[in-house]
Amino acid sequence: MKPGHRVMLKPNYVMARRAEDAANTHPVFTMAVARMVQRAGATPFIADSPAFGSATGVARRTGTLELARAAGVEVCELRKGKMVRAHGDDNHKSLKISAELDQCDVLINLPKIKAHGQLYMTMCIKNLFGLVPGRRKALWHFQLSHDVMEFARMLIENYRAVRPALHLADGIVGMERRGPTNGDPRTLGIVAAGTDGIAVDRVLIELLGLPVEAMYTLRAAEQLGEGAFRMEDIEILGATLDSMRVAGFKPVEKMVPIGFSIPRIVRGVIKQILTFALDRRQPAEH
Repeated sequence: MKPGHRVMLKPNYVMARRAEDAANTHPVFTMAVARMVQRAGATPFIADSPAFGSATGVARRTGTLELARAAGVEVCELRKGKMVRAHGDDNHKSLKISAELDQCDVLINLPKIKAHGQLYMTMCIKNLFGLVPGRRKALWHFQLSHDVMEFARMLIENYRAVRPALHLADGIVGMERRGPTNGDPRTLGIVAAGTDGIAVDRVLIELLGLPVEAMYTLRAAEQLGEGAFRMEDIEILGATLDSMRVAGFKPVEKMVPIGFSIPRIVRGVIKQILTFALDRRQPAEH
């Protein structure tokens, strides 16, 4: 990152919930990164394509929008897409990612550490699925509904296509059990950073005391030869692993299928249109 660069901050925006619900990257965390980018002489902007609603609506509900406007940081919607070639998986030869990535010089990934009912946990790799614009995400759920591992391999290809410069995971307060939206907030006291999203996710699984074989995205990364998967290949800086381990973290109670039905996709499109219209009419919260 250099002075004058435009830096996209990609939080975990899933739906409009209060900051204390731990469904989205916390506004204080996001704005702390934005201020560091500004101090480096670069221009940060916050951008996402939430599963439900709009980035503006999520930012408003969490309290991020007011803080961002006060700091001169724009909140952007990721609506346009562009096709790119996949790197190494013949099952996903082309992917659609956000065209707004062409408008930034640096991408910083700001995931929330949460349990996830379909993929066990959502952290660095899963969060980048938000760079797939609009309802294209739902179509992936429909097209790959037969095989969760194929879906995970698609997520690795998406990671390869967008390739963030840095991952900063918000685990100060995470989410247990019924994630990614309806789980229980859990104080973890973790902030993890790294340039390799696979390595960051692997370390986080270690800290939470969860079985690595349950993480579909890590298994897919190993299959595709992407990133540092083995702990012995990862250099740990800062606090020691033993000092940061979390006891008794509760993962999802029951996994649900990865697939979406056609009626669910249609309902989602209608809901998305209505929510966008409502978000545009709402003032910022004070």
